[in-house]
Amino acid sequence: MHVNEIPPETLALTFELGITAWGIKFLPPICQVCKSWNIIASTTPRLWGIIDLDRRPNLELVNSQISHAKSAPLTIFMAPAVGQWTKRSRGTVDRLLQLSQNWISASVPFSVFNQRSWPEDYPNLEELALSAKRRSNVSPDVALHGGSQQIHRQKTRLRRLTTEFMDKPSMLPLLSSAITSLSFISRESEKFEIEDILGILSLVPNVQTLRLLNIHPKKFQPSARIVTLPHLTTLETSWLKYTGTVLASVRAPALQSLTIERFYYRSYNYDPAIYTLSPFFSQWSDPQFTPTKLHTLKFAASIRSSDIPYLARFLARLPNLVRLILEDIEEVDSSKSLAEALSTRSAMAPSPDSSSATSGFGAGPDGHELQWLCPSLMVLHLESDDLHLEDLIRVVLARGVKSTTGPSVLQGGCPKRLRDIAGLICTAGREDERRHLESLVDSVDCSIGVDDIHLRHQPISAYLERYRQCDIVARRSAD
Repeated sequence: MHVNEIPPETLALTFELGITAWGIKFLPPICQVCKSWNIIASTTPRLWGIIDLDRRPNLELVNSQISHAKSAPLTIFMAPAVGQWTKRSRGTVDRLLQLSQNWISASVPFSVFNQRSWPEDYPNLEELALSAKRRSNVSPDVALHGGSQQIHRQKTRLRRLTTEFMDKPSMLPLLSSAITSLSFISRESEKFEIEDILGILSLVPNVQTLRLLNIHPKKFQPSARIVTLPHLTTLETSWLKYTGTVLASVRAPALQSLTIERFYYRSYNYDPAIYTLSPFFSQWSDPQFTPTKLHTLKFAASIRSSDIPYLARFLARLPNLVRLILEDIEEVDSSKSLAEALSTRSAMAPSPDSSSATSGFGAGPDGHELQWLCPSLMVLHLESDDLHLEDLIRVVLARGVKSTTGPSVLQGGCPKRLRDIAGLICTAGREDERRHLESLVDSVDCSIGVDDIHLRHQPISAYLERYRQCDIVARRSAD
């Protein structure tokens, strides 16, 4: 198909994606390509409705956009420093607020959004990202203008919500059963306890994507409440204090992807009995809680050696898990114990009561069918200083290796073979072991820490070359 044969509607959609990515400056060069493109750009108001007010906006251009947009739907991006703008800048903001009934998507400071009433003045808003001041010395909470804690019972079009550094009175009126995506980002100074977090989740029962970031309850107060999120498919937590306790009160039977990152500090009052994922693993091992559709599971700097038995027991109940990622494991023997569990068939023990690192499994009674841990697993990422290549090779060989002449070679069972292996490969063993591992799977990636994050997912040769260069520099320095 020649470019001139592309339908105008398709071109308009393409231009819209370009403006969303690069701003309205994307449009003038498009208008100069040819007469037909110029006509499409000039006569499609929604293209001009994607408005980006950065820290130094071209107000003349923005006001021209508003005029061209007419009554078209508006997508607004506004810098956090809007409150510090000049009187002329605020005039442009006021002009946009007068068109709030046309807003369909907005990323704006709370102080701007709160100048109109919710939800009356934003009837068509479908996506909203609000940010308050990161540090606030104001003691009383500022409630949402026009909102109340009962407003969530009203019907709105809001589907995707991100709140950053907001307090409870400001946040609660925005929540409703219409929300399908929620990103809840807090700060240490906010007063969100475990019960508050569960209360927020109960107001979005139809959420499908959930992100809980930087939330620090002051008190360790486990809740007897269970919040069921039947449609939740993606869950991500990062720096959520007491993660194990919070998630133990959540039931998500349709979950497909789970990420848990960094939830405890090793401070002087660090209590390993509190900062653990064991309550979560135990609860979600219950068939009434187990998300059997889970295909991706990632932990980063969050697994401790005492969690391994509970983790193994949980993994044994995930028949569809395809990707397992454990990064930055600091506890000695944690990843090694998990690798041992992945390389053997065992019967599930009723509970990890034994002191053994793999006590989540047992030999089982006579006649009990032995099972593979995560039989659908194809991608394994284990990042730990105590893991050796021989451990990974043992896992790969036990679960089946690729063959150029026929089906995968399996040893005593039929789990899916591992295809992709990642971890501290370039420092975990000898070069002949690395070559052996590469011959057994489709892909081997090396990760060597935050300082070398640009080298992640590169061929082994790239890492080896990096280490050779470092070794040469070190020798020269010694000489």
